[in-house]
Amino acid sequence: YVVGSVAVSDGLNDVALTGELVVAVNRSGLFVFDVSTPQQPQQIAFLPLPDGYRVRLDGDVAYVSGDAAGLQVVDLSDPHAPALIGSYDTAGSTAGVMISGDHAFLGQSTDGLVITNIADSNSVEVVGRSDGGAAGETLLIGNHLYVADWTTPALRVLDVSDLSNPVDVGSIDNFTAGDLATDGIHLYATRFSVETQLYYL
Repeated sequence: YVVGSVAVSDGLNDVALTGELVVAVNRSGLFVFDVSTPQQPQQIAFLPLPDGYRVRLDGDVAYVSGDAAGLQVVDLSDPHAPALIGSYDTAGSTAGVMISGDHAFLGQSTDGLVITNIADSNSVEVVGRSDGGAAGETLLIGNHLYVADWTTPALRVLDVSDLSNPVDVGSIDNFTAGDLATDGIHLYATRFSVETQLYYL
């Protein structure tokens, strides 16, 4: 049952949790909610950003995939005053974003996968790319990156042990994957179809 709620006029595309804060994005920007009292969640901040689609957190930093706006990096060290501290404008519309250490894996809906170095938020640099198909959600397990390719369609597997040269090593064809999750050993994927399906891989 619903414990508490807070209305957002344009809805929300994605949320991430850190402590007693929820960070969320939509087409208008980034929201920060205080959920320390679950029955009465409160919006405590808003940062205008274009086309927020996915948000991932790494400490006090939020990484937002902004569709045509590419990657946007937001400082959350003061949750009441989030600030844009960096960005990278991808060639295509950025759908998925996944963070691993000093790197962000950006899935583009029209121009494949881009791997960026985010160690310096003020100077995000591309270190590698894979141009095959349209990359949506991505998930890293060890040295293998699983990519939801929405064009082929397929669930692609890339060896990214050399980030500058991702190599396709396998795929599940005719599989249009949506969200991806892992427990560190197995991959869980939703599949777009007439009936909602969960696949355990």
